[in-house]
Amino acid sequence: MLRSGNYQHDIHYWVGKDAEEDDSTMATDKALELDATLGSRAVHYKENLIPAYKKGAKLWKLFST
Repeated sequence: MLRSGNYQHDIHYWVGKDAEEDDSTMATDKALELDATLGSRAVHYKENLIPAYKKGAKLWKLFST
């Protein structure tokens, strides 16, 4: 929670190196829809060319300890 009393949300998503442009655009659109649902205060983290399992495994380790 921020000092203003509002929550801050982080949206992480990955687009693979072999993803079509349509797939990348759809992922971005869905992240924006989620952001709107959360009150348009989210910080977006779009990762390109990094396999999701590698970055996701690091995040999972960080949050599960």
